[in-house]
Amino acid sequence: MVTIRQGNLLMSVLLSGLIFVGGIGEASTAEDLYRKGFDLSVDGNSEASRQAYLQALKIRQDFAEAHHALGVLYFSRGQGVEAIDHFRKAEKHYRNRRDEQAKKNLTIVRRNLEKAYKDLGLTPEDFGIGNQLHADLGWQTTGVGFQIGNVGQIITPYHVLGDAKKFRARFMDGTTAPLELVKKFIIYDIAVLKLTNPENRSSQILYLGDDSRLEVGDSVYTVDFSKLSDPDTPLFQGTILKKNVGEEKSTKVFKLDLQVKRNHSGGPLLNKWGQVIGMVLTPRFAKKNFTRLEEPSKKASFAIKSSYLDQILSGLPGSAKPGHLPEKTVEGDSVELKISSNAFKKNFIFIEKEN
Repeated sequence: MVTIRQGNLLMSVLLSGLIFVGGIGEASTAEDLYRKGFDLSVDGNSEASRQAYLQALKIRQDFAEAHHALGVLYFSRGQGVEAIDHFRKAEKHYRNRRDEQAKKNLTIVRRNLEKAYKDLGLTPEDFGIGNQLHADLGWQTTGVGFQIGNVGQIITPYHVLGDAKKFRARFMDGTTAPLELVKKFIIYDIAVLKLTNPENRSSQILYLGDDSRLEVGDSVYTVDFSKLSDPDTPLFQGTILKKNVGEEKSTKVFKLDLQVKRNHSGGPLLNKWGQVIGMVLTPRFAKKNFTRLEEPSKKASFAIKSSYLDQILSGLPGSAKPGHLPEKTVEGDSVELKISSNAFKKNFIFIEKEN
């Protein structure tokens, strides 16, 4: 990244273009923090630079240039998902402005986004959950989870927590609640969390089903978290490819013909009755934690079986397995699973960690 001072404009070279910010003589506190962050970045102090940009955004959440600069910083640090998140926010705020500089910067950030998507092998659709619920400033949505077992008990992949010290749940209505880590199972990429104050949350906890009744070719479903606010939340439908996978024929993992969005790793895998028969993992994280799994096809994914989740939950103090099923329409012997009950959908959680 290169800085050039030209008259009273600050100009920075970012990935494939330039970002301009307004005159220095007119700078507000947010602009001062932006410039401080920029100078720190040039000096190689990326963490102090990041903090300065975040402080600027606490003052002006619609500060497109600060989002843009954060995107570049995260991209240079190899944090591609975070970079794309801030590029998208910069794009949104540039679009809302009418000045000529915003138009130029909008072109730049779109090139930045195109490059970031290409380098990471992602598409805008992979960031569907961001279209519905945005984390507050200082927090980052890292994945999803679901309530199961006792009220307030949540299962999610361990990798979504990273090295964060604080994390919380965001519900479909936009409210948040702090979370505590109950237990982690690093080998199988599972974390059990609990809400610190679960009293006001849904008592219609998801039901843990029997995965041993499933056969190859049976239909399975996962929830489209990006559309939880829809009256009938869409489901992704797939089938069981293998009941036991890997060189050791692990009895803990399904292989699925089911394309799962990147940020939906950790969602529940449902049978046609709406029972949870697994936790979905994207191929990337499945391969990372189950090194002997065969190479998946583009559309294939994996799921930790409900029998293993049951084993984990049963070992926790005060464990229970209550559950309620979603609404269904029955025609003859066929069953159409529908996720339309708001009480039922309150079990689906976005996991956020503090930046």
